[in-house]
Amino acid sequence: MPLFRCDKCGCVENTALSNYWSRGDGPALCSGCDPDIAAWHGEFDQKPADGYYQDKNGFIYAADELERFKHLGPFAPVVAAERTIAAVDAAPALAMLSIGLIDRAAAEAMMTPHWQAAPAPTDADRRRLAAAEEKRNRRAAKRRAATERSA
Repeated sequence: MPLFRCDKCGCVENTALSNYWSRGDGPALCSGCDPDIAAWHGEFDQKPADGYYQDKNGFIYAADELERFKHLGPFAPVVAAERTIAAVDAAPALAMLSIGLIDRAAAEAMMTPHWQAAPAPTDADRRRLAAAEEKRNRRAAKRRAATERSA
């Protein structure tokens, strides 16, 4: 399945592991940033999309995949998240810092993408992740059953 860059934190995400296809005109969010999922799926490590290349449809590819997918080009280097939405998300933290509502550490924590700051998962996080995994497993079982029936 295609990969995309999360519009909020800038990490690499798979369209099949998020709500990418049901988002409509909303932002493309990874499973960790999407409030409906709110937990990273764990299928692969969360990492920034720096060094990837984006096609005209918004899907991203690693540099070593460009030759194989050259028919999908042209490609452009992925813009770092810090220059996109993260810069906008910084405004509330900077405003609160400037009037003394929070200290510098709190402001930095608010501006750090979730894939950089990895707090220990809570019980609620574990439940959401387990529910998302169960949902994924049910979908996979349905796909396998449909494939076996058609074969």
